[in-house]
Amino acid sequence: METIVVNYVRFTLRGDGILEIDPLPGAMTTADLVPDQIAAVRRLIGDAPRPVLWKPHGKPFTDIGAWRQWMDVATNVAVAMGILHDEQRDGPLPSFAAVANSMLFPVRAFVDETEAVEWLSGFIKPRH
Repeated sequence: METIVVNYVRFTLRGDGILEIDPLPGAMTTADLVPDQIAAVRRLIGDAPRPVLWKPHGKPFTDIGAWRQWMDVATNVAVAMGILHDEQRDGPLPSFAAVANSMLFPVRAFVDETEAVEWLSGFIKPRH
């Protein structure tokens, strides 16, 4: 397992090949922070997109500039995304999830992390 913390986000490449994205408490990503975040992800995954487990902790992803930058590289980072999200606690899922699911890669919301990891495990490419 390898972890990089940059600009209020913890990125962890787990031993099973899943990339965790975990914003730090009280932080919100803005467009000016995204380039360093993307560079950190690249250091972790290289050129191999991974299944992603995103743990937004109910934080809004409202900065449209940040959203656009991440969407520009989304298929270079993720092959599928599981989002830990409880709609009653966290409110509605950001609209990008539906866009990604319909155009880029599979996206599903989960309340239970074990279920999310089980689903994402189906997208892990075997090593040869």
